[in-house]
Amino acid sequence: MLLQKKINIQKGVFLLSDPFLQDEYFGRSVILLCNHNIEGSFGYIINKPLTININEAVAGFPKFDAKVYYGGPVESNTLHYLHTIEELEEKVEIEKGIYWSGNYDHLKELIQLGKVEPNQIKFLLGYAGWNVGQIEEEMEEDSWIVAESNPDYIFNHRESSLWKDVLINMGGEFEKIAHYPLSPLLN
Repeated sequence: MLLQKKINIQKGVFLLSDPFLQDEYFGRSVILLCNHNIEGSFGYIINKPLTININEAVAGFPKFDAKVYYGGPVESNTLHYLHTIEELEEKVEIEKGIYWSGNYDHLKELIQLGKVEPNQIKFLLGYAGWNVGQIEEEMEEDSWIVAESNPDYIFNHRESSLWKDVLINMGGEFEKIAHYPLSPLLN
């Protein structure tokens, strides 16, 4: 069992998968938890880019050079977005300077006017969701490591090293497990 620095499970934190989790969806994933309340929880995997950009994923979307990410296995045919666009109407604040969703038509308008840069937004297909108490049960099973979020990690960091870099930044025992091999058999 990891001796984890106590960070409450709440909206705005990162959930990092256990280093030995071999799940095809969640292995070495970093999830931004966007809601956690008495009705359940949801968030987005932020470090699994797909091989398409937003123009290939959504017909009629303005020309915009932004990747699309695998956000999670729930409703994987739905488009979501995390962003730092303060002027976007109807957005929901997750954490200071980190927003979810917003008025889709206004977003397209801002993009067409050149007021949005690709590093201000992350498009995601699907999401990760949990029933009431499910995250707590998974925490008891050591499936997740809770870390403080950071907008730079979400929007300006290499996805391939994000899981490892967040753990290293946490220091101590987390810095050590950041170097665990993908499979214990490779050790």
